[in-house]
Amino acid sequence: QRGAALVDSLSNQEAVKLAGGADTETDRFDGILAKTQREAVRSQMLGGCLNLGQATIFGLGLLASLRIALARHVADPLAFTVGDVVAVNALLLQLAVPMNFLGYTVSEIRTALIDSNTVVRA
Repeated sequence: QRGAALVDSLSNQEAVKLAGGADTETDRFDGILAKTQREAVRSQMLGGCLNLGQATIFGLGLLASLRIALARHVADPLAFTVGDVVAVNALLLQLAVPMNFLGYTVSEIRTALIDSNTVVRA
């Protein structure tokens, strides 16, 4: 809608000037830009909240698993060595890469669906 309004305003520039509707046209386009800006900010806020939630869940899971591993090491250092604690940490950090990729993929799919919806409506 934003692009169509801009093209419409620019192509009818002379008619708008002659009719004295420049202020009306400016207000209409400013309203369209304000709506677009609100939607963009809302989308960024949603993405930020999702990333924060994912990081919180992963961080708490990492903390809990390392505490369990450390408790096993303290209980019996020969059965569960420091290397085992490091291995648990490394394995859990390896889960972070696919989770980040999944988050990026979901974001790209969401953007593509919004763009497709815009094309269909135009």
